[in-house]
Amino acid sequence: MSKQRKKNIRLLVVLLGLSLLTVATYFLGGRETKSDVDKNLFHLEDLSTIDAFELKYADGQSMTLTYDIGSWKINDSVEADRTKIDILFAILDQVQVRRPVSKAQQEEIEKQLAESGVQVKVYSGEQLDMAFVAGGNVGKTLAYFKPLSEDPTIPYVVNIPGYRNYVSGLFEMNQEEWRDKLVFGTTNWSTLEQVTVRYPDIDSAGFEIVYDERNYTIAGMPKPDTTKLFDFLDNVSYLKVNRYIDIENTPTYDSLSRGTHMASIKVQDLGKEGVELLFFPYHAGGQFALGSINDKDWALFDARQVRALLLHRQDFREEKE
Repeated sequence: MSKQRKKNIRLLVVLLGLSLLTVATYFLGGRETKSDVDKNLFHLEDLSTIDAFELKYADGQSMTLTYDIGSWKINDSVEADRTKIDILFAILDQVQVRRPVSKAQQEEIEKQLAESGVQVKVYSGEQLDMAFVAGGNVGKTLAYFKPLSEDPTIPYVVNIPGYRNYVSGLFEMNQEEWRDKLVFGTTNWSTLEQVTVRYPDIDSAGFEIVYDERNYTIAGMPKPDTTKLFDFLDNVSYLKVNRYIDIENTPTYDSLSRGTHMASIKVQDLGKEGVELLFFPYHAGGQFALGSINDKDWALFDARQVRALLLHRQDFREEKE
């Protein structure tokens, strides 16, 4: 065999390999070219005017997030978790398109988005700024966004550069997960006007914390232990719900809720309506404690946090050396 013939064969093998690689890339990776992909397809330049979001879930349920006098509300009723709102805006500010989904997977992914995706609409006043469907793969390792449009569109793989995160996870959260978990609405106890703690079975254990124009103190107690007092106020201010529950559909706690509460904490914050939290008996080794907020919302709390709150009046007496 001549050298030229051997060379031609080698070139043919290389050409065949390149051809196979091109075909594989077409089917497995899609026909992505950097010039074809607008990385900022789901990015909004001006976030300052956004005042509403609408999320519609695959099961037909829907939820709105609207801005109202310094706070975000869920369905115009309860407070939304401000941290989640901040993350939502960060996604709209930083999300980028990595690539279109591959042609081989497009039909499957579109079907998946239709069955389990969340429709997201972003508004500035009456103006619709952006609309898309958010979802992901089964393992929640890839996030997909698909523009909502009258014209045919395709899904895209999206992410936030530099972070390993499942971008669509936030949109898939239900209404209860979006709710603000902070019970008394403040992380700054200096705005507290009064805290009242009562024990139905032990009247003498109850107490009131008031501001005496110089500092917080226990009403009727000349010199309370200020370290314990301020620790208690911190615990009140930062108390968070572990999760909200539908009491009627939670048999374990439904029966417990029909009994008498073991303690109540009422907080009056400056310029706001008071919030009263009732705690119900729980097992000493239990993980959660049942609570009722303003006789309206039922929630579970970390039992360790609850134990730190259920102090008696005498616990604040200054220890004598």
